[in-house]
Amino acid sequence: MCGRYSLDTQLELLASRYGVEIETIELNPSKEIFPTTQNPVILQNHTFRLMKWGLTNPYNKQPIINSRLETVAQKPMFKKLIVESRCLIPATSFYEWEKPNKVKREITLLDQEIFSMAGIYRLFKTEDNKELYEFSILTMPANKDIETLHDRMPVILNSTAELLYLNEKTPLQKVLQLCQQANPSLQIQ
Repeated sequence: MCGRYSLDTQLELLASRYGVEIETIELNPSKEIFPTTQNPVILQNHTFRLMKWGLTNPYNKQPIINSRLETVAQKPMFKKLIVESRCLIPATSFYEWEKPNKVKREITLLDQEIFSMAGIYRLFKTEDNKELYEFSILTMPANKDIETLHDRMPVILNSTAELLYLNEKTPLQKVLQLCQQANPSLQIQ
């Protein structure tokens, strides 16, 4: 599960990290990003777009902030998105709560200041017919670095996998394989 993350960096560093042009996007470095807020994501055409974190759920008022990698290609709501609408969610850390006392722990990568979580997105039309882009973070079983803290973690891609993940021509089986093989070195703080 990924219920909060941070993007505590400057727009210029983010643009340099992903090799994208800075457009008319405003970025305020944030130590803690909450669901339903507008956040920058990287699209398949290698541009930034602000999107709402959480897919509108037709069956529940709670937004879908995480999507399970194991079922994303099978569930009707997600299948088209994993094929056609993949994105990267830049982050500098994510958070999990250690039980039993619910102590918030920040998790970073040992070898990267800014990393990419795999995501899916869609264009949603509101009741008043406005266009709203929204995204969900893909999650997978936790690796050995954090499995004692939580049983799930975001899919975190290395730089080679990022390019293949965003490439519209990468077959679905390859995309899923890239995500399943993700195993970054994580540090709990």
